[in-house]
This record gives sequence, structure tokens and C-alpha cells, in this order.
Amino acid sequence: MATASAPEWAWWLPLVPASLAIVVGAIVALVGVFQWQTARTKLKADLFDRRFEVYSATERFVAAILRHGGPKGTDNTPFLVALDKARFVFGDTRIFDFMEKVRKESNRLAAYEAELSRENRSGASVETIERRSELFSWFDSEYRRLAGVFEPFMKLKG
Repeated sequence: MATASAPEWAWWLPLVPASLAIVVGAIVALVGVFQWQTARTKLKADLFDRRFEVYSATERFVAAILRHGGPKGTDNTPFLVALDKARFVFGDTRIFDFMEKVRKESNRLAAYEAELSRENRSGASVETIERRSELFSWFDSEYRRLAGVFEPFMKLKG
């Protein structure tokens, strides 16, 4: 009685499960890489959103100072909240330092405004009027360069 032997081409059949495992493993690894890239892109987008909130609050605050002629009547709460966030979301002190200078200068401008109000503007000292005017000009120039200050930190690449 003759025994049936496997065909000559059947030598590779034991390799099929191992090959499938390698292919499935490669697909899983590829999916993992895509998930990592997606998560990284989302993280960048979320960081951009948080940074844009800080930029936007700063822009609105400086614009309001220019529009109102000073910080009086300007709600600085969103700016102050953004100032606290800036310390953490930028990872660089330049933006925080810039915003802190805006805060300090707005306080100085408010002090000049109060002094001018007390002196009823007619009796205001020329020096106070000049200092207020110079500071207002500073706000105007800072407003124009505001986007440039924030721009290096707003890139989604990298």
C-alpha cells in the first residue's frame, strides 16, 4: 500500500501563518505611525488655538486702548487671563515679557489719564501731556508690530 506524500510545492505551506503574522504586524505598525502623526498634528493645532487666544486677547486689548484713547473703559480681564496663560503655552519668556510690558505701560497710561483728569486738562502740565502722548504713540507702534512679535510662535510646522 502506497502512502500519499505531499506534493512538491507544499513545502511553503508551514510558512503561510508566519508570513501572515509579519504582514499583520507591519499593518499594525503602520496604523500606529499614522495615529502618532495624527495625535502630533492635533497637539500642534490645539497649541496653535491656545496661542491664538493669547494673541487675540492682546490684540483686542491694545486696539481698545487705541480706540478709547487709553485704558479707561477697557475691560482688561481677558488680557490678564491671557497674560497668565502666555507663561505656559509659549514655552518662551519673550511673549510673556512683551505682554507684561503692555500691562505695565497700560497702567502708566491710566495714571497719566487720572492725573490729566485731576488737572482737568486745562491746567495739565505740558510734561504729563507729552508723556501721555509718547506712551500712546508707543501703543500705536506696538499694535502695528504685534503680529510680528507673535508670528514665530504661531507656526504649525516643525
